[in-house]
Amino acid sequence: MKKLPKKPFESIALCMSGGGYRAASFHLGAMSYLNRVDLLENVKAISTVSGGTITGVVYALFKERGETFDQIYDRLIYQLRNRDLIKEGIAKLKLDGEWQNKTKRRNLINAFSEIYDEHFTEGATFSEFTEDGKSHLKLVVFNATEFNHGINFRFQNRGALGNNYVKVPKAIQGEIKLADIIAASSCFPGGFEPIGFPGDFLHAASNGLEELKSEKYLEDVGLMDGGIYDNQGIDAIQLSEVRNSEKHDLIIISDVSSPDMSGFEFYKDGKMEGLRTKNVKSVIQSIRRITTGVLLTLSVLIIGAIIIAWMAGFQNNIGTGIGIALLSVGIVLLAGFLIGRAFVKGLGRKIGNFIKKQVPEFYYQHLSALNLTDYKVGDYEPLIMDRIKSLLMLLQDVFLKQIRRLNYGKIYNSVDYEHRRISNLSKELTEDNFNNRTKRFQSLPNCPEHMKKPYPDLLGKELASTISEAAGFGTNLWFTEDDELNRMLDKLIISGQFNMCFNLIVYILELQQDEDYKEYSPLIKAEVETLLQNLLNDWDLFVANPRFLIN
Repeated sequence: MKKLPKKPFESIALCMSGGGYRAASFHLGAMSYLNRVDLLENVKAISTVSGGTITGVVYALFKERGETFDQIYDRLIYQLRNRDLIKEGIAKLKLDGEWQNKTKRRNLINAFSEIYDEHFTEGATFSEFTEDGKSHLKLVVFNATEFNHGINFRFQNRGALGNNYVKVPKAIQGEIKLADIIAASSCFPGGFEPIGFPGDFLHAASNGLEELKSEKYLEDVGLMDGGIYDNQGIDAIQLSEVRNSEKHDLIIISDVSSPDMSGFEFYKDGKMEGLRTKNVKSVIQSIRRITTGVLLTLSVLIIGAIIIAWMAGFQNNIGTGIGIALLSVGIVLLAGFLIGRAFVKGLGRKIGNFIKKQVPEFYYQHLSALNLTDYKVGDYEPLIMDRIKSLLMLLQDVFLKQIRRLNYGKIYNSVDYEHRRISNLSKELTEDNFNNRTKRFQSLPNCPEHMKKPYPDLLGKELASTISEAAGFGTNLWFTEDDELNRMLDKLIISGQFNMCFNLIVYILELQQDEDYKEYSPLIKAEVETLLQNLLNDWDLFVANPRFLIN
């Protein structure tokens, strides 16, 4: 029994990835299926990131308050269906928008925090989570990334809250609002500004946080999306096992991200016509001619206005009035033009100096030998566009995919986690991803015959379509009217449910094939086999009617 868990399914850790409303809905579906097969109460630890934190915080909070899963499910479904976070957040940023907490910076991430506080967490704080809580969850971890040191920042009820550099004293952890935790965990770069700790976490009843800020953090620490560091939340569970010297029987990683990415496409040159055919030198000369023409025109206007007023004798008459009016307009336009030109020139110099500082002296000396103004504007397009596109791809895909591979590697390249891990991936049951890796279970000797069908027959047309549509949904923080008409929320939940059912089946089939499985007691084996039969029955129900649990 060295490799197998002592009691399968007795102690489960659930990791929930980031991915906006897609993640929140998919994970809710996964949890609802665990609840159906009586495994949700066996989840002793959760570690969530970004969109997964929306579901994780709401579930953990109201479970601690004694609500049933069905009550929490209905509560969260209502908010996901009716809250357009972007629309409501932007409304708060208007000059006449309602801003509750005056200590917060007036920006989009803090607007989201106020919405979470009002509608998702009802003003609750981290004091709801203690080490001896009432619910089945003994460990809750909500992950963010800290931008002073580039490492994880964990809001957790066991172990240090924060990280090795930024630690929140135990006595004041309970003052942190859960809404601010959701905001910090889901604050993805580009879409939001960093949320400042502790400044943006202050509220009317946060005396301890105020003292912490004044004594230690005069400059706020920037926090952003937990997915920057670990988008699956795996690391926190692994560290908790080391810290407690106690292993979970099973770690489930519910994940809507994908290892796949589109290949880089080089910029395709447009037709060399119009501005593209002109070299930079001629464009600069044209701009100079235009500015000179504007200056001359305004100068003539001012001189003409003076002449008109002079010819009118500077008396109280129409001529003088016209002259003074034209003179005033000319002076204002000229002043505005000169100020604008000076600003643009100054900005250009600053940008030029900034770029110059970024280029090593060795390269700058060689580049300066090129007369860059001789090249056509069209020649620069692919040079600039390919650089911008590759940089964005590096930040949005390459780095995140590599981090994902490293995090999965820590749990899949270690024999210590063999038969203690399940990946519940939103895309693995799409037709494109149902490859040899996914359908390896069909070669197992104990795989039921009716599950050895080819892809279209195995899932059925309606279920396959539902899984595919759910997998293709973007990382949004709202559902559009079209999404509502297409029942996208339901499809994401169904996808989470069915994927969880599938992965539990595969896990048990592989567990039964291990040579140590026979060493389990008859009672444990009977429980596992009963669970497997229930899962297989549900598989058939999903294929016949994908909405049977939704309905």
